[in-house]
Amino acid sequence: MDDAIARFQKVMDKFCGAPEAAKAEDGILAIYEAQSNFGTIGATNKKFIAQKCR
Repeated sequence: MDDAIARFQKVMDKFCGAPEAAKAEDGILAIYEAQSNFGTIGATNKKFIAQKCR
């Protein structure tokens, strides 16, 4: 799972502001949700918003 998160993160960084970045964020959040890692979900959302990717 960690390498999938890393790949999604690369897409978020490279395509910030594009639909691909939003899909990558959704993928990351789905992984964290499956792992019941809810604290990291909030941190990921805050990071995505801070990068002005939405």
